[in-house]
Amino acid sequence: MSQKYSFEQIYAWLKEYKEQYGNLLVTARYVRPDGIKLGHIVNWIRSGSRKLSVEEKEKLNELGFVWKITEKKGMIPMQVIIREFKRYKEEYNTCSIPLRYVTPNGIKLGYEASYIRYGRRKITPEERKKLDDLGFIWRAEEKIVTMDEVIDMIKKYKEEYGNCLIPSQYVTPEGIKLGGIVSNIKIGTRKVSDEERKKLDELGFDWFVQKRNKRTNFNEVYMYLKEYKEKFGNLRIPKDYITEDNIKLGLIVKNIRYGKRFISSKQRQKLDELGFIWPKKQYNIGEKLS
Repeated sequence: MSQKYSFEQIYAWLKEYKEQYGNLLVTARYVRPDGIKLGHIVNWIRSGSRKLSVEEKEKLNELGFVWKITEKKGMIPMQVIIREFKRYKEEYNTCSIPLRYVTPNGIKLGYEASYIRYGRRKITPEERKKLDDLGFIWRAEEKIVTMDEVIDMIKKYKEEYGNCLIPSQYVTPEGIKLGGIVSNIKIGTRKVSDEERKKLDELGFDWFVQKRNKRTNFNEVYMYLKEYKEKFGNLRIPKDYITEDNIKLGLIVKNIRYGKRFISSKQRQKLDELGFIWPKKQYNIGEKLS
C-alpha cells in the first residue's frame, strides 16, 4: 500500500507531523486531514513491509522516527501525554477531558486521563506535580451546573449553530455534557420551574424527545462539518471518518455527495458557503434532509 507513495512524500508528511505534534509517535489509526492513512504507512515502515535504503533509514533516524511503539494503554510516553493535556487546556481552558476524546494525532487522551486517575497507569512524583500544576482533575465527578448556567450554555449553542437541536452526546468546550443535561430536561429527570421553562421556550428549546436510533438531522450534520473544518481547515473528509461521538460523518458526506441522502436548495446553499466539496457530476436536489 505504502509503495505508491515516494519516500520523499512520506518524509515530508512525517516532518509536517513532527512540526505539529512535537514527536513522531504516529498511531496506527492516524489519518491526515486529506485522507492519507499515515498511521498505516508508518506501520508498514516499522514492520519492514516497506523497504528502505540505508540512506532513507538514516534520514528517518535524524528526524527522530520511532521504530517501535506499543499502543496498549499506558504505553505512550508520559511526557507526550502531559504535553497533550497542556495543549487541551490551552484550547478549552480546562483539564476536564471527556472519556472518548481523541487528539487529532490519534491519542485517546480521555482514556489516558482515566488510566492515570484510577491508578492503572503509574506515574512518578515529578509527573504528578506537573499534572497538579496543569489543574488535572483527580476525581471524575460531574460538575454540577445550575439551570441559569444551563440556559446560558443553550443560548451560546443557539448563537453558534442557529438552533437548540443539541445532540445527546454534545459536550461543551469546558467539558460539560450539555447534551445529556438537555436529554434529562426533556424526559423530566431534571426538573425545571415554570420560570425556567418559559426562558427555554423563549430560546426556542426543542422539547421533543427523539428516538435513540433516529438518524442525524441536517443541523447536526452541519455542526459536525463545521467542527471538522475548524479542526482540519478543509472538508476533505475520508469516507471512513467517524466523529468522537461515533457519528459516521464520512459515510453521511458520501451519501449527500452522491444523492443518496437528499437535501433542500437552502441546505445545499449552506453547505456551499461552508466549502462543501461536491463530485464533478451533479445530482438533483430532492426532499429536505430531516
